[in-house]
Amino acid sequence: MTMRVRSLFLAVALFLAVANRVLAEGFEVHTGDLDGVPYALAVPDHWNGFLLLQAHGSRSIDAPLLADLDVDEPTNLALLADGWLIAYSSYRRNGPIVGDAALDLIALRGHVAKVHGEPRLVLVEGWSMGAAVATLLVERHANAVAGACAIGAIYSYPVPGEDLTFTRRPRVPLLLISNMGETSDTGAYHAAAAAAGAPSALWTVHRPGHVNVNSAERLAALHALADWVLQGEVPASRDATVIMSAETVATRAAGTAAATVVSVHAAYGNITSRLVPDDLAWLGVSVGETFRVASADTTVDALYCVTYADAQRGAWVVFPDAEGRLVIARRAANAAAALGCAVGDTLRFLAPGHRPGGSSRP
Repeated sequence: MTMRVRSLFLAVALFLAVANRVLAEGFEVHTGDLDGVPYALAVPDHWNGFLLLQAHGSRSIDAPLLADLDVDEPTNLALLADGWLIAYSSYRRNGPIVGDAALDLIALRGHVAKVHGEPRLVLVEGWSMGAAVATLLVERHANAVAGACAIGAIYSYPVPGEDLTFTRRPRVPLLLISNMGETSDTGAYHAAAAAAGAPSALWTVHRPGHVNVNSAERLAALHALADWVLQGEVPASRDATVIMSAETVATRAAGTAAATVVSVHAAYGNITSRLVPDDLAWLGVSVGETFRVASADTTVDALYCVTYADAQRGAWVVFPDAEGRLVIARRAANAAAALGCAVGDTLRFLAPGHRPGGSSRP
């Protein structure tokens, strides 16, 4: 199946995976720590021998160490349904960490091999700082991993006390993914690797933001990377954008649109809702306008933006994610804690001029 044809079926596969999760889990989540470093494993009932190490981005230094593997994320569900084992480490510390994070992932890989058996394929997927971790693994530790997918890589990330000189010579396949406006760093890396004959490919996603990719795009990349490693099918550098949208399920009445919370990011507190851009259009809210977001106990003024980065530090922002749903966040702060909401709670968007109780301002 060609990549173009395969991408047409990715959304269907993802929805089937979600149904599989609801009907029968088909996997177990194991947690623990390795020398004080928390980890989480999602182990399918019938493991196919594929191991995916996931490398998260930077976190606040004073935040708790979390191995917050999201088994309900559609890409992870699809991989688990196919028999992949997914491994996630908190790293030994928060804040800037790349070289030590790579060693923590290698230790986790060894733990998986010891407990569950030697994998027949080991890939690593990283985001932002984690993409630099993934790249370091394929440059310096290619005996531990067979390939990497680096999403929104930042190669100029300053890490005190660590040597972060990248050779730009991956020893095993490296698939780079960047959003529009962020390809300068990854493009330079890919150009240098290609000039040296090193195995590198660059996919772009025509969507603004940082690490703003959806589950279909991630799944396509991981399948392409596996095919590259196992069958030698080198993926062409290309536009890998897959447009996904979500239909409204909101309750709309009296200048409000209400729907439940789908997920809350354990580390950052960003809230993903079942509300969609069409709900804001129905309320008469356009990008760049401020409106009210209300939980059961708290109401805040939020700016409707294109991406998270469009708001000032400490400000509230609402923006569409790559899956077509609306995210409520607070720049450099925990939105869920401030709103006092959790998965399953109801959030309301209020049309300009409406109060939380539904009445208009005098």
